[in-house]
Amino acid sequence: MNIEKVVYLVGLLLVVLTGVGVAIPQGELAIVILGAVSGYFVAESDRRALLVTAIGISVVSGGLGAIPAVGSYITGIVSSLGTMVNAGAVVAVILGVVDKAKG
Repeated sequence: MNIEKVVYLVGLLLVVLTGVGVAIPQGELAIVILGAVSGYFVAESDRRALLVTAIGISVVSGGLGAIPAVGSYITGIVSSLGTMVNAGAVVAVILGVVDKAKG
């Protein structure tokens, strides 16, 4: 298992734990850092898909709370996932700008 997968899986674990309400000190900061590192490892050909995913998660994350019994948990998980994906998207955008500047 390579470092990209380990970072991604640890990030997903933190996303689920913080999403369901487990109190992890500095958990959101860790999610942002792991998301940014994951974004660094995204292949250039997959950056557009990452950006579309970030937009999609941001749009739908608030609309799942109406599901009885589990809506708040799903909303928390999707919201935390959005935090991770958005951090990765920011890094992907920065890398795209750097690649363009290099020519």
